[in-house]
Amino acid sequence: VEHEHDAAASILDGLREAGHDAVTCHEAGISFPCVGITDTCPKQAGVDVTLVVRTPGATEPSTLEDGVGCSIREHIPVVVAGGDEAANPFAQWTVEFVDADVADAVDAVMRVAAAPHAELSEVAAAAARRVLVGAVERPTATVYSSKDGFKAVVQIDGSVPDADRSRVATWVLTALRAELENPKSIDVSVVRTSAHIAEF
Repeated sequence: VEHEHDAAASILDGLREAGHDAVTCHEAGISFPCVGITDTCPKQAGVDVTLVVRTPGATEPSTLEDGVGCSIREHIPVVVAGGDEAANPFAQWTVEFVDADVADAVDAVMRVAAAPHAELSEVAAAAARRVLVGAVERPTATVYSSKDGFKAVVQIDGSVPDADRSRVATWVLTALRAELENPKSIDVSVVRTSAHIAEF
């Protein structure tokens, strides 16, 4: 996503050279309509991270940045490169801000793509805690997003009975579905601290 035409060209080249499948929300030189109207929206094909390349002095979003709203709704992490960090209109949803340097932007995208999703991890952990109120060990959860969907790994105490382990998986899945708008998939793994794994 770019604030103005060609602002992201060198960074897109850098991402592709690094082996990433970099896609855009708009055809080159076209502000409207987006590719989601004329063809297939990138988020439907699967997106790990949204990179927004902003221009110096920009304070308001441009029409070329409308894809950021789609990413926010889909809980796709947002990285902003360039512009003024203090004037970033997406600051509330930005997981990392970097200069508009090609190497820094590529590094940031790789870091964020590999990191767990903090907000959804807390949603999953809270759902597990509601099931296991009296558990000896508090359940934890980590949720990762990828172009294929979402993967939640929930860790629970080894003494938790099988029936409760199944309930944890169901509650976590339900909680994540409530947060996500039409995800491609949500996989939930419930892992006992004794390393027994149940896949749902």
